[in-house]
Order: sequence, then structure tokens, then C-alpha cells
Amino acid sequence: RSQFPSTLSAGLSWQAGPVTVVGDATRRISEEKTTIALGMELPVMSAVSLRAGYAKSTAALTSKGLSGSGLGAGFGVKLLGTQVDYAFTPMGELGSAQRISLSARF
Repeated sequence: RSQFPSTLSAGLSWQAGPVTVVGDATRRISEEKTTIALGMELPVMSAVSLRAGYAKSTAALTSKGLSGSGLGAGFGVKLLGTQVDYAFTPMGELGSAQRISLSARF
């Protein structure tokens, strides 16, 4: 018998001057996995923001080094109605992930 995935998630953010601090906790009930993440964003210019965060995951696979826990970093740049975001995230034994996204409003 298969179970439907069930997830509980809660988060908060706090503005401390120019710095935004965020926290998130997610529990995947059927997988018995909990992830806790903390992060912050600091605008360094009107169009550039630096980001850093840390995530810690608990699951049966973490003893084998397959968790996505660790320190991540990135930045965002806003130009002419578009935004480019870059993120570097550790993926345990799988290495690391580098993501680039482009967003536009029209």
C-alpha cells in the first residue's frame, strides 16, 4: 500500500536593517525526513544582492552522506526589468549544484 506524500512546512523572515534573515522547517511525514534551513540576503548595491544559507537534513540516507546539508551561497542582479540569480548548493555525495535563473516581468 503506498502513502500519499504529506509535508508540513513553516517559515519566518526578519528584516534587520538592510539584511533579510529567513528560517524554514519542513517535515516530510511519509519519508520521516526533516530539513531545517537558515539564510540571509544582503543588498550591496541597488541592483545586486548577496545571499548565504545553511540547511541541515535528517533522514535514513544521511548516514551514507547523501543529504543536501551544508552551506550554500549566491547572488542576484536586477537589470532593465529582468533578474538573474545564481546559487551554489552542496548535494552531499552527489557533489554540488550550481543554478542560474532568469526572471522577467512584462
